[in-house]
Amino acid sequence: MRFIKNGLESKQCILIIENMRALPLIKATIDKKFIHKQKESIRLVNNFDYYLANGDFHTKTILTHFQEDLSMLKMKNTMIEHGLT
Repeated sequence: MRFIKNGLESKQCILIIENMRALPLIKATIDKKFIHKQKESIRLVNNFDYYLANGDFHTKTILTHFQEDLSMLKMKNTMIEHGLT
């Protein structure tokens, strides 16, 4: 949650790609800690759906898909920060 809070304070959009079992807990915590306007800048994605969005698990395909997401954020003039766990 600290990563999300820091990103929102810096006016950044947050993309969380996570296991579908963890998403409900993350969403519930976000719902408790952040207001609606802040939650508009947070995107939660099931990692399986995200990685298979283009039909395969090949690294090149996943990176291309991720790059498209980054491009969309850049077009919105949004600062981008990443966190790895």
